[in-house]
Amino acid sequence: MNSNAELKVIYGNSCPTVGGTGHIDVHFLEYSDTCWEDLNTNRCDPMFTFCLSTPQKGRLKVDNCNYDSTAQSADVFGNTNYINTEHLTSIGGLKNPWSVQVQKFIEPSVMLVVQVIDADYIDDDHMQTFAKTLTETVWPDKEHSIWENRIMSQNSHTIKFKVRMYCDPYYYTSACDKYCKPDDSSSGHFTCDANGDKICMPGWQGSQCTEDTDECALGFCVRGTCKNTPGDYSCDCPEHYTGKNCSYLKNPCQEQPCLNGGTCFAHATEHVYICQCMPNWEGINCQMFALRLPWKNHVNIVGSVTPTRILTRYPQY
Repeated sequence: MNSNAELKVIYGNSCPTVGGTGHIDVHFLEYSDTCWEDLNTNRCDPMFTFCLSTPQKGRLKVDNCNYDSTAQSADVFGNTNYINTEHLTSIGGLKNPWSVQVQKFIEPSVMLVVQVIDADYIDDDHMQTFAKTLTETVWPDKEHSIWENRIMSQNSHTIKFKVRMYCDPYYYTSACDKYCKPDDSSSGHFTCDANGDKICMPGWQGSQCTEDTDECALGFCVRGTCKNTPGDYSCDCPEHYTGKNCSYLKNPCQEQPCLNGGTCFAHATEHVYICQCMPNWEGINCQMFALRLPWKNHVNIVGSVTPTRILTRYPQY
């Protein structure tokens, strides 16, 4: 049985068209036909050859493939019209899934050619050459890629399979044609965004992120003295100020200056504070004990004052 059918596997705009690196994975699930031979007494013995190529003109071939091709599978599927290949890691010696690394897409279209041959004792017979048109998403990496189920048929021959396409590590865009690998060395100081563009690390600039940024000239230090260093800077802060850029006023209440249960309140813009003292305590830091007597013509006892008829008691430390 001889027949030809040409269908292109077109990956459209999602495929790389310039130099890059990515993968096309094809996992064959099952094959079926209605082929009989020997006066319809036996089913055929299919053998397969797979090819990925740019679109071919004229008769399809499997021996002139731009991207990759397989050898012909061995004669291991005898007298059958159905082969379940989903769990087979080898189809007559051909790897399943079939993974093809693409270094450069010559054209935006790809042709997948499948040739089926009937194994005979003397001369093998050509059974069918057919293909399938596909438009697939190119995923950013293998880990996040998704298999898509597909069916290809011609005359009585049918192949069920699934396919996925993805970029290799450090390659970006739907064409897998932009290379970006994060670096932090004399060659550059950058990370990569989702599009593969270089993002300079803080303190670096330029197309390759190799030029030091002068943060002092840009006024990074709000106050104090600025010192520029390769890829960084430092600020020598004046008294009572802190932070990378000397932009924060220290909170004097953090040192807990208010004693004897007093409450500290810091000024919003100056390094000063006031203490709200507990009863019978006073002073800047509530450090002095004061006994206020409810007598007429009373006097206050503060510190070491000891008037007549007044008994003074001091806290024990």
